[in-house]
This record gives sequence, structure tokens and C-alpha cells, in this order.
Amino acid sequence: MKTFFLLSWIALGIPTFTSAHEAPIPANRLQLTADEGQVHLHFQSNASWWILEVLGDQIPPPTDWPQDMQNKIKIYFDAHFQLRADGHILPSRLTKLRYSEEIWHYYSGSKMDLDFYYAIPPNTHVLSGTATFYKEEKGPHALITSPLAFTTRLKTSGPHAHNQLLTLSDAEFSFPWLDVQRTSSERWKDGVMDGLFVWQWSPGLLLALLTLQLQLRTRWSKAYAPLSFIAAGLAAGLYALLKKMNSGYALGVFVILIGMMALGEWGMILYYNRLKRTSESQAAALFQSQLRFLSILTGGMTLFLL
Repeated sequence: MKTFFLLSWIALGIPTFTSAHEAPIPANRLQLTADEGQVHLHFQSNASWWILEVLGDQIPPPTDWPQDMQNKIKIYFDAHFQLRADGHILPSRLTKLRYSEEIWHYYSGSKMDLDFYYAIPPNTHVLSGTATFYKEEKGPHALITSPLAFTTRLKTSGPHAHNQLLTLSDAEFSFPWLDVQRTSSERWKDGVMDGLFVWQWSPGLLLALLTLQLQLRTRWSKAYAPLSFIAAGLAAGLYALLKKMNSGYALGVFVILIGMMALGEWGMILYYNRLKRTSESQAAALFQSQLRFLSILTGGMTLFLL
């Protein structure tokens, strides 16, 4: 038994003795969203290399990064990614940083999300650029020599969406501006899709609404269905307003909220059926108290991470 625990400890400790240079680096992800006069760039990358090489082995907080960390990240990013309008390099503005970890992964589990804003001059015809992240790792003494080891997956929105894999040997991209500029209908559709994924960013919102739904069901059993729809609609509208998103986003959030509330109703019925000796109101109260605790817990975590 002692031998088993010793071997387990060694196995778990192996990654900590391995340099981040020797671990495969997952491809970066770049989402380019172009609207009239502006481009929003969302960049997602594995954080291990950035922490070691750019931040000097300093782990950043989830949000509200210290200014010196923000400066280091932006200097490196601007030196390795350039966006051009008709051949002219555009200045970037860093608008958001986020660091997150998935503890069940070691290298691939830590993520860094960056948002950048670029002002686009009027009458732009061609949007182009280069991505040369990790170019320092290439050379005669490189530990990782695969041509696909350091890559960036670039996706665009717009009438003709593009999906291009950028490598250090093929780091250029170029698109006609009208191919990537979103129309009003595309902005609305993208808003709906973003709203449908609200569960990834705000679990506290969903669980709090589930708790509210069960409160309505317990106290106003005859009118709880229409009241639930009204509550979901108000919550979706206010949330979209706070996020400064369009009506499509509000619709996506509303659909998810209604789906989660239906799931909560179904869960309560199952819970009641398992407690055959308990009345429906008592089962609802028990289920509601558990959801209230979960909503407080996840809501607090969500506020901490926002």
C-alpha cells in the first residue's frame, strides 16, 4: 500500500518537474467580429506559456489584473499580432482580461481570454494581418519541432465567414472588408447565439431564477406558469441591458431561462415522486431550499469572476 501511494505521488508530481516548453501548446483561438467602423477581437490561449514567458511566472487573478501584468500581455500581443486596414497597422485597445483554470487538466486546463478593440477607418477595403505567437520557440535548439506545434485558429463572422489556421510558416491572412462586416440581421443572430450560452458565464442567474420559479409555484400555484414567463422575460431583458447587448441576446437568454425553469419543474416532480410520504408542498419546499443554497453559492462565484 505504501508503494502504491508513493508511485501515485510520483506520477502526480511528474508534470510539476516538466518544463512548459516541453508540453504541447494547444492552438490559440482568435474570433474576429467586424461591425461598421470597428473590430472586436477575442483571443483565447492556453495560459501556461504566457504565465511562464510573458508574466515572469506570476499567476494572474481571474479578473482585475494589475496594470503591470496588463502591460506585459499587451506589449507581447501587439508585437506578435498585427491587424491592418488597407495595409496600415491599426492600434489596439485591450478591453478585457480573464484567467481561468480547469483543475482536472494540467497544461491545457488554464486559459487566458483577452478582448481587443480596433477602430476601422472609413472606406476600408481589405482587412489583413499576421499572427506570430510563440515565434521565440522556433530555432535550431527548439524542443518542439512539429510545424503544427504553434498555431492560431482564426475565425471571422460576416456574410462570408472564414476559418483559417495560421502557423509560423504561414502567418498571414487577408479578407475583403465586406466579407467580414456583419449586417444588422447577422448581429441579431449572433446575439441570440451568445444569449444561448449564458449558462457558461452566469450559472448564478439561472439558479436564482429556478429558485424564484419554485417560490412562485409554492405561493401562487394557479398563476405560476405565466408569472414564470414574465420573470424570465424581465430577467433576460435586464441582463441584456446590463451587458449592453441587443434584443437577439435577450431572446437567447430568455430561451435558456425557460428551458432551465422547465427542467426545474421536471426535477421537482421527480423529487416529489421519490418522496411518496411527503406532500407536494413539502417536497417543493425541500427542493427549493436546496436550490436556494446552490443559487447563493454559484451566484457569489459568478459575481467574483465577473
